[in-house]
Amino acid sequence: MPDPSTLIYARKRYGDEVLEQLNEALLQKLKEKGVLKHRKLRTDTTVVESDIHHPTDATLLQDGVRVITRLVRKMRKVASHVTQDFQDRTGQIKEKILSIAKVLRRRSRESWEEVDRIASFFDPEARPIKKGKLGKGTEFGYKVRVDETESGFVTGYAVYGGNPSDDELLIPAVEAHIETFGQAPAAVTTDRGFSSRKNETAVMALGVKRASLPRKGKKSQTRTEYENQPWFKDFKRYRAAGEAKISLLKRKYGLGRSRYRGLVGSKSWIGFGILTHNLDRAAKMLAKAAR
Repeated sequence: MPDPSTLIYARKRYGDEVLEQLNEALLQKLKEKGVLKHRKLRTDTTVVESDIHHPTDATLLQDGVRVITRLVRKMRKVASHVTQDFQDRTGQIKEKILSIAKVLRRRSRESWEEVDRIASFFDPEARPIKKGKLGKGTEFGYKVRVDETESGFVTGYAVYGGNPSDDELLIPAVEAHIETFGQAPAAVTTDRGFSSRKNETAVMALGVKRASLPRKGKKSQTRTEYENQPWFKDFKRYRAAGEAKISLLKRKYGLGRSRYRGLVGSKSWIGFGILTHNLDRAAKMLAKAAR
């Protein structure tokens, strides 16, 4: 295994693009060996959290003081006369934060959940994203689209700043699949967040034969009968299994929290995680085929 410092140097030198190229090269090799099948595509989104604490105005103020104090200490070593009027207020700020926290605990949780500005001084590009989870009303980081085929490999991914709507991400997922494999998948399945009449028409125009995209809201009798067809229900069950893949990527391959900062850094972190997952799965499948 490479030393962590080797990966850090490689990321800084080559950027996140080289990881996308490595992933694509691996997928093409697996396709040549007949290990990777790509007739069915399912896609979903998740949030990869940044390595920051839950932000409030008070803690952002504390972080700002900490960063400024650290910089001044470094400056003092080379030009002490420039910082002679500076006073370290870290202790006083800490006491003030504790007093504010006591007051906030007596108020409603709205004061903790309303975040509409910068989320962190250490990762300014991280954004608050709501995914409707009961345990985590708001997550702070980056939205990620994960594409998977029936062979269990992650064949495409994209990292977004902010929180674009899921229904804007389906067409890019299918187009990325076509670019990688030279043809559209025979079938596409997603949850209702990706679904719209426009998307269904568009994926069919790209060459997809069957699209299992459950419609939002109240459905007509015709649409209900369409979605009750056996093939549509089969693809819905296939899509639901994609949540297990995202859970695996978070638990075992580092997509729960990015240790690299910024959008570019998070793209690299996620690329490393997905490449490792695909290599691991490839090794297991090739070993099984050899036996």
